[in-house]
Amino acid sequence: MRVYLCQLHQTEHVVVYIAFTQTSRDIKIRIAIYGYGNLGRGVECAAKQNPDVELIGVFTRRAPETIKTLTGIPAYGVDDIL
Repeated sequence: MRVYLCQLHQTEHVVVYIAFTQTSRDIKIRIAIYGYGNLGRGVECAAKQNPDVELIGVFTRRAPETIKTLTGIPAYGVDDIL
């Protein structure tokens, strides 16, 4: 199995990366959102509608315990990123 990481989009406040694994039969995309504003919520909703996408978490500069995501995925502080 191979794991691929690529930058999808970048603005002043948000960088969207996609990490995906590929097996011989399928591609599963695992994503995490950095920033949970309007764009982050939109990405969360789009990921929820795609069965080949797995949303693994939200990273935020705010206190993670104050973040309530639409799909119930966990929120982490930006200091938790590698």
